[in-house]
Amino acid sequence: MEYFGIKCAPSELMERVDEYYKRLSDIGHTQKMQKSCLFYFGQNNKSSHLSRFGSQYQNTMVVVNDYRSIIQHSVTLITSNRPAYDVRATNTDYKSQTQSILGEQILDYYLREKGLEGHLKTACNYAMRYSEGFIGLDWDVNLGRIYEVDSEGNPVAEGDIQYKVYNPLQVIRDIDNDGEQDWVILVSKINKFELAARFPEHEEAILRDDGARYRREDTEIDYLLHSKNDKECEMVPIYLFYHKKSAVLPEGKMCLFLDEQLKLLEGPLPYQEVPLYRIAPDNFDNTCLGYTMAFDLLSLQEASDKLYSGVVSNNLTF
Repeated sequence: MEYFGIKCAPSELMERVDEYYKRLSDIGHTQKMQKSCLFYFGQNNKSSHLSRFGSQYQNTMVVVNDYRSIIQHSVTLITSNRPAYDVRATNTDYKSQTQSILGEQILDYYLREKGLEGHLKTACNYAMRYSEGFIGLDWDVNLGRIYEVDSEGNPVAEGDIQYKVYNPLQVIRDIDNDGEQDWVILVSKINKFELAARFPEHEEAILRDDGARYRREDTEIDYLLHSKNDKECEMVPIYLFYHKKSAVLPEGKMCLFLDEQLKLLEGPLPYQEVPLYRIAPDNFDNTCLGYTMAFDLLSLQEASDKLYSGVVSNNLTF
């Protein structure tokens, strides 16, 4: 039996994606995240108006969104102080000391000018709402200033760091591994026309993708984020597989794929470590999952809505 990370077949990787979503659903974690998202955004915007319900529409529903207020207040308290950092040189020579000063300036530049601080706050918000938030880093060769044109007339950019924020449904892992993960699959959306331009050899297959897999309710990020849409969309899911450097894979592994058949890119891990960083309020014992106090507030918000609705219904009826 060969280790799946060596061959890196998209069909085997997609099996692990499906298994991850199934396990999340079986232990009730997906339902908690969906309910948290629903309450945070006022039960599909029902907090913005009164709505009628009942067999004869005799009752009035009112949503008093304390849940969102508590989470936002918690995030504000956590992120009110800017990230503190101190770059130190390993050596004491003049050149090393100068580089440490430059390192602080680079960090400050990315935090302020490149919006990294905002991404950190978003990851913290995800951690409070969904139990975990992640920031993934990658090197994008298409970013930065254009410094030359290649032999085919295409502009060549300097490249720059690109970072994305992920929620737990976008980070597929081994749930039973409560330590450092050996592998991870990141799920994100990309415009399929942009993707086809980057991989012209697969243009036909990419443009044929309608993103249906991304809209499945049992696996769903779109469903979680209230953007379920049965129509064909220009945005399609793309999967990025990372495997850390280990005894079985000394150079690590990176694989970019679109579905069970189409592999776009494969090679050794181009970084020293898997460029994914996690924040979580607490850990769910014996799993890789997080836990947040927001999950404990869901039933209180639900009870509050029903009590307020009962009072308003009686007052408006009588």
